Amino acid sequence: SPSNFLNNSLKKISANRLDIGALSPGNCEFVSIGLLDPLLVIKSKVKSWVAGSNGNIVLDVSTFPERFCFPIIRWLSEDVYVKNLVITYMLPEKYTDEDLGCDSQDWGQLPTFVNDAQSGGRPVENVIVGVGFLPYSLPDWLKKTYHGRNLKISLLMPFPSAPSSVNRAWEFIRRIEKDMSLKDDRQIIRIAAHDLCGAFQRIDGITRNGASPAVFAPYGPKAHSVAMCLHSLKYPSEVYFTQPTYY
Repeated sequence: SPSNFLNNSLKKISANRLDIGALSPGNCEFVSIGLLDPLLVIKSKVKSWVAGSNGNIVLDVSTFPERFCFPIIRWLSEDVYVKNLVITYMLPEKYTDEDLGCDSQDWGQLPTFVNDAQSGGRPVENVIVGVGFLPYSLPDWLKKTYHGRNLKISLLMPFPSAPSSVNRAWEFIRRIEKDMSLKDDRQIIRIAAHDLCGAFQRIDGITRNGASPAVFAPYGPKAHSVAMCLHSLKYPSEVYFTQPTYY
């Protein structure tokens, strides 16, 4: 249940805070921001961090929900006081067999990646999906929104990976393929989970450097999601997600 999920999450957060505190300098600051807090709260905190820095920012996105990850990268990349931005990502030793999130919201556009007028009104030609473990309502959304339209669906699959992860990724793909028949197995694009540059290059190839507009669904590894984010900043694109309310 959501209450059990929340209790377990709070226990893990407390344990991790102790571990991080033991490894960090004495002036390490912990800030609590609710998962569904208004974005202005998050943006204000990001601006204050930048103002108190020397302009060299290291952003670790390993555990960021997409609702935080994409807007924060946008804000930092557009902030004139940021001199250098390094984005880091850690690979886990293993994944739990349990669901990573629950009680997801309705399908919607990620904040700050919502205006299709930015792309000049050009029709969408591609749907690019990051393959993960839980598609939530993604298959239904694809069916309702894009079924019957002449669109190319590309699935960025993390591979190589542990056998258990590969099995879950294939189940993710199966649920999409059930309603959105893949015409070519080359639509499943295998990219290592940590290969941000490789994912970015493949996205550029699919969209012909932005000439063939795409919408993105970042359900896969964070490195693939960051590649989608960077492409969407370079070539304004819409990004969709089903935000869980508990992790």
